[in-house]
Amino acid sequence: MNQTPAEIDGALYALMREEQSLVNRLAQRQHAIENWTNGTMARYYADTIKEYEAEVEALHEQIEKMAAQKYPYTAEYVRRGGWTRAWLVTNGNGHVHKEMECSTCYPTTEFFWLTEVSGKSEEEIVDLAGERACTICYPSAPVEKLSQPTRLFSDEEKSKAERKAERERKATEKEAKRIANSLTEDGSPIVVKAFGWDEKLTHQKTAMTWLTDHLAFYPDSVSDEDVNRVVTALATKRGLSVEEMRAEVDKKAAQKRR
Repeated sequence: MNQTPAEIDGALYALMREEQSLVNRLAQRQHAIENWTNGTMARYYADTIKEYEAEVEALHEQIEKMAAQKYPYTAEYVRRGGWTRAWLVTNGNGHVHKEMECSTCYPTTEFFWLTEVSGKSEEEIVDLAGERACTICYPSAPVEKLSQPTRLFSDEEKSKAERKAERERKATEKEAKRIANSLTEDGSPIVVKAFGWDEKLTHQKTAMTWLTDHLAFYPDSVSDEDVNRVVTALATKRGLSVEEMRAEVDKKAAQKRR
């Protein structure tokens, strides 16, 4: 086997997690069978019990096969005399440990195996772990390393970060689109007055509709000052001269009057 320690441990951990999933499912099915077989509803669950019993047998076989698949990787670890490994606590202080038997951990402590650092030197692991490095496991860790942000994360943390980044990306795109379609460079509205009432124009499309509607049907309802402000804003956003923009507005207003 010519794989790196990280590749070997990565493959082994994937098998272990799959195996644990099978073990959990096996326990669920066995528990259900036990409850239904000994309960008053046994005859109603007879078909399901038979189905679960067959599944239990299949799960036992799958788990045995999984053990056989894991063997080459564990054997290679032993053959090479072992290598450095690290685990991240996921339900407590979030520290990175060189072994799961650290005195700061408990039977209820949950770990995530950081297989990407398998085989690296302790100095490299501490550098990546940063503030998460356990000072019991790595007593020689430099103070400056223990104060730097960590670069080691669990799959769940990576997934959360990816989802957050995606939300932020979409929010940025949405804001960019809003600004692109807005009436002003910063997206702020232009307040105008029509029929004595204030209106807020925020988008180019609504601003064009407001201009052409009022110029076509109610020219006396708006001031020249407000019309010029909106025309100027539209010209700026569309890269036209004020004269070109006003000509386009007047043309559309004239079309509406027909």
